[in-house]
Amino acid sequence: SPVSSFSSNQYDITILIWKDPKLGNWWMSFGDDALVGYWPAELFNHLTDHATMVEWGGEVVNTRPDGLHTSTQMGSGHFAEDGFGKSSYFRNLEIVDSDNTL
Repeated sequence: SPVSSFSSNQYDITILIWKDPKLGNWWMSFGDDALVGYWPAELFNHLTDHATMVEWGGEVVNTRPDGLHTSTQMGSGHFAEDGFGKSSYFRNLEIVDSDNTL
C-alpha cells in the first residue's frame, strides 16, 4: 500500500477497535476486514460497563539519565502548525456506545 511522504501525497489507513459484547475481548482490525488480534477482557476489567473518557494520542518515554532529552519523534516530528502533509494526524474519529451505535 502507498506510504505518506513529507510535504507530498498523504494516505489514510482505517483501524477499528471494538469490544466483543459476548466475551468482552477488545478486537483490532486493519483496513476493511483484516483482523490483527485482540486484547483479552481480563486486561480491561475496569471497562466492563463503560468508559468515562476516550483519548487519542501517543507517548514518548525519556529513559536517559539526568533527564537529557532523547531525539525520539512522533509522527513526522513536525507540529500541526506546519500544515497538512507535514505533520501526522487523526481523521474521522468515532466512538461506539454500549448499544453499538456510533
